[in-house]
Amino acid sequence: RSATSSCAGALSNATALVAPQQLRCVAKLACSWKSEGVVMCDGVEELATALSQFACEGEHNSYLVQERIDDVLCEASVYFLRGKMTGVRYYRFSHHKAPPEYMSRSCAAEYLGGEQAVLQAEEVMNPLALQWYAWAKAQCSASVPFMRVDFLLAKPTDGSTIPAVWTGELSELGGAVSFEGLSDEVSRKLVFDAVQ
Repeated sequence: RSATSSCAGALSNATALVAPQQLRCVAKLACSWKSEGVVMCDGVEELATALSQFACEGEHNSYLVQERIDDVLCEASVYFLRGKMTGVRYYRFSHHKAPPEYMSRSCAAEYLGGEQAVLQAEEVMNPLALQWYAWAKAQCSASVPFMRVDFLLAKPTDGSTIPAVWTGELSELGGAVSFEGLSDEVSRKLVFDAVQ
């Protein structure tokens, strides 16, 4: 299969950057929903197994391999609707493959170390989200009616109080939206109405 040869190229590139036994990554099926189609991998052998299993399932021909981020405190989605940043939604997963647990901003502050930590994380996330939105607009002449930029917020590694912010995923026109204070149905309707 062509997927196998593509996997081999990806594995050789990955191992050129890090020793095989130290490789910690996440293998994903493209367009996976929440944490379905996501496999945590420790080492090249686990990555090869995950990619081979994806190829054998035959439903997808596109896979992502991302750096694995440890000590994630919670996650955040920044939403753009009709070209405007319309909100940030915080959530966490109790364990891998669990459904997301959406939380208020004040609850996120408890996980991140206080209101100041939330403000500092947002000072990093918001400009990054705007840059990703500009990138998406530059990819196509059509408008981008809705876009979600997901971030992982991890424990600070440099001794500061600012959570480490990592871009996790970009989604456009996705139904996976939950504006704070609105039901999922109303949130999805806002997105679908923007597309029309």
